[in-house]
Amino acid sequence: MKHHDPMGSGSYYKLNVVMIKAQEGGVFETERVIFSLFNRVILFRPDLYEHSVSTITRGKRVLLSIALHAPWNTAAKKS
Repeated sequence: MKHHDPMGSGSYYKLNVVMIKAQEGGVFETERVIFSLFNRVILFRPDLYEHSVSTITRGKRVLLSIALHAPWNTAAKKS
């Protein structure tokens, strides 16, 4: 299902590393990426852009996902 990951304030980044690709399905889709290496290492903004993963029909998908919430822009907005 396509969705956003709202954070409320600041910036939210995700770095996804696909360790094992599914034999069929399990394809990551998003409106925009910051960086992609062979569609296996992907840096994107889940708070700004819709994203989803297609249904896995054969095999399994193993993913390492690292998230960073960068709230430092919120202090400047309060002034």
